[in-house]
Amino acid sequence: MLSVFGLGVAVTALTAAVLFAIGRPAAPSPLATWVEFSVLRILVAPLLALTFLVCTVLSPSRLSRLVFLAATVMEATASAYGAFVWFVPPLFERP
Repeated sequence: MLSVFGLGVAVTALTAAVLFAIGRPAAPSPLATWVEFSVLRILVAPLLALTFLVCTVLSPSRLSRLVFLAATVMEATASAYGAFVWFVPPLFERP
């Protein structure tokens, strides 16, 4: 049961990453407001990825391990997207 809840939480990370990718250049609107909240969700993703990884290792059954592993991958994907969008562009800027 906890693994299914974790998977539901991980889906929100992917949703936040997609929403941020789509709505970043949006003019002030309700979509822009949701994009601002998605930034907070993406910032929490690395912590949740590590939490789900620990849960994967400690899970007693194979099915719950696979579900937690899927949640870990989703959170890691959102974390990687956030890192790529926020930290890679400054590396290629010329002063």
